[in-house]
Amino acid sequence: MDTMIVFMGFVILLSFLIVIVANSTNQQSQQLQAIYRRLRQLDGPAYVVEAPEELRKDRATYLDRLTMLEIELNQQGRTSLTEDDINKIELARFSIKGYNEKIVAAKDWMGPPFDLEWVEFLDRVPTLKRLYLAAATDHPHPNIVAAPPPQSAAISGPEGGQG
Repeated sequence: MDTMIVFMGFVILLSFLIVIVANSTNQQSQQLQAIYRRLRQLDGPAYVVEAPEELRKDRATYLDRLTMLEIELNQQGRTSLTEDDINKIELARFSIKGYNEKIVAAKDWMGPPFDLEWVEFLDRVPTLKRLYLAAATDHPHPNIVAAPPPQSAAISGPEGGQG
């Protein structure tokens, strides 16, 4: 009989502890949900992540336009880019870099040959690259930012040399 009383006391004590833990867990869950609701209000609308396949399709339209421009330049034997060509290239560059950033943010970057950085793609269209870089250095365009001169060239010379 004494063992029965001890066993029942143990069951009651265990049930009481289970109720306390369940209640505590429930309160923590409610507090966490309240925090999430508050954070959602502060963050505003949720950021919609596009599927990487869709991003690649959209990026491909700009890559195709540049490839077609490369073909046109080769067929016509052109030696310079028009203002319209430069604007098309700059729009494509800006868009391609944006799509690449979104693909990287989605952690779906596969690297070459599926995903190319702007410079890697530019290497695949040599005529366009040559004329584009020439336009950046010979005739500064407001949309093209020419690369700064190498630091070694700035240091070497009569003023920057060693004493």
